[in-house]
Amino acid sequence: MRTIGWRVLGVLCGVAATPAPEAGSTPAEAMAQFALPEHFELQLLACEPDIVSPLTMAFDEQGRLFVTEAFNHLFNPKTIPVMSGICPVVLLEPGATGYVRQGMVLRDQGLLMGMTVRGGKIYVAASNKVLVAELRPDGTAGPPRTLITDEWGDAGTAGFLRLKFGPDGWLYLVSGAHPAEPAGTDGRRVEVSRATGAIFRFRPDGSGLQLVCQGLVDPLECDIDPFGHVWTASDEGPGRNRLIMAIPGVDYQSGLSMGPGNWLAQEFAWAPPANMVGHGARPQVAGYFSNALPESYRGSLMLLTWSGSSEEKATARIDVYHPDRQGVVKGPEPFLECNDPLFQPAHLYIDPDGNPCVVDLAGQLEEETRGRIYRVAYVGPGAEVDAKPQAARATPRSPEDAFRDLRSRNQNTRQRAAQVLVAGADGSTVSALGQLLREKLDPFVQAQVLWTLDGIGTPAAVDAITDGLHAGEGAIRAMAVRILRELAPPDLATRLATVRDDTDAETRIEYALGQADSAKAVEQLQAALFSPTVQAHQHRRLRYQAAVELSRRLTADEFLGLFTSREEPKALIGAIALDVGMLEKANPQAAAAVNQLLLDPPPERID
Repeated sequence: MRTIGWRVLGVLCGVAATPAPEAGSTPAEAMAQFALPEHFELQLLACEPDIVSPLTMAFDEQGRLFVTEAFNHLFNPKTIPVMSGICPVVLLEPGATGYVRQGMVLRDQGLLMGMTVRGGKIYVAASNKVLVAELRPDGTAGPPRTLITDEWGDAGTAGFLRLKFGPDGWLYLVSGAHPAEPAGTDGRRVEVSRATGAIFRFRPDGSGLQLVCQGLVDPLECDIDPFGHVWTASDEGPGRNRLIMAIPGVDYQSGLSMGPGNWLAQEFAWAPPANMVGHGARPQVAGYFSNALPESYRGSLMLLTWSGSSEEKATARIDVYHPDRQGVVKGPEPFLECNDPLFQPAHLYIDPDGNPCVVDLAGQLEEETRGRIYRVAYVGPGAEVDAKPQAARATPRSPEDAFRDLRSRNQNTRQRAAQVLVAGADGSTVSALGQLLREKLDPFVQAQVLWTLDGIGTPAAVDAITDGLHAGEGAIRAMAVRILRELAPPDLATRLATVRDDTDAETRIEYALGQADSAKAVEQLQAALFSPTVQAHQHRRLRYQAAVELSRRLTADEFLGLFTSREEPKALIGAIALDVGMLEKANPQAAAAVNQLLLDPPPERID
């Protein structure tokens, strides 16, 4: 019986909470309950009656604000939420005191938990499908068509949750805990291993569907850093959130009946790598890669958590974490706290200017009377003030403007410039991009240059990406290898030979994964892990990634050789590889190795 729990919407919208006092019954009263660092101010972008029960937000290139609403989503407190009514996307435009409702964009497509807008199109996640529709000049949507269908069925509020464009131009889809079986427009179909939260990605036309990761609990949001790494948070219980820099294709093992209760809490070296963070539940993560905030925030992660109504602690908060290249974070640094018992944060969003925004249901979902969107702006020394919001500035009209904007410290500006350059690319465009890649630029800018070349995809662009293997930054070299692996030119092995002896650990792991021959991949993975000049085994995320890849390629004897090694790093890699091999069941050699261990246990075992 397909009765997936309605926990996501219940948690997200607070429908099971005790009715709270009317502390924030007006926007002014609510705003008085927020605390921010010095030189920051809270701004009200929109509120009731212009929005009611808002869930998500997005700006388009013209500066128009689109908001999904749960309005008319009826609630039966004795059972579960019952999807009914219009559940619209609404359009708002700037007015004298904030954004004002202009009309309805889309309706009657089910509960729209996720939405994004780009290139004159609106993309929405609606339970068991992802839809796209053309936007007319007045902001209304044309007939929607389906990009992704969940062939498992309708999982309700545990179905498809959020949509986000990555810097690679792909769409990333967050799915709630159910046995998802999404299928794209090209017939490609992906399955998860059980009722679990997962992240997928696909091209904007619905093709190329891929699994990013699975084994998550209520992953309400994800974000993608400039280098293409996917970040998300898994809600393992109050105060037990896992902040994860996802390893492609990995199962993060939530929901499995295995190991001790603290198995996933990073107390065991075999467990999938994550950061245990957060003070509350329903975590949402947003990366900060722009310039509206002080420089110290650039490259950080913002984590929104909610703790419910309490006299002792904040209802909700945003904390800032600073990640390193291997996904280990430092923090938290307090950024925002709110003690309004009506505050029900539903979405953390970085606007085109680079300002954090929070969508607030402002009470119980069944009330359907309130809704707010807040923006946090920096107004201190060095603040970059522009009377015209970034969202309303014109997309660059010429290649010269686009190349100028590609160097911007604003993420939205860089991505718009990349879209223009890809659309009008010719030989001179590729040549100029290659020259940019050879300059000593901000790594975020270099990364966007690589994504632009990837989008162009011509043989000359592939040559320019190959030049990125000589970049001074290891993160750029590793990224260039990943892109080349995905483009898969026929002479890939020759191109990658440049980094065969690279001393950057991530680059060497990526190089190993670029080997078409399984035996060579195993050889190079072990070289990256244990070479004295690289020692990738010292980095928990790279160690786990390499062990996962080894688990899919090793013979039984190779499994045993690692697991029974007297060298602890090798034994640990062997243990992880066996664990993953038995979980995935993709390589029967793992089971053969375990059977051999049961018949003839080694005299010594690692803990």
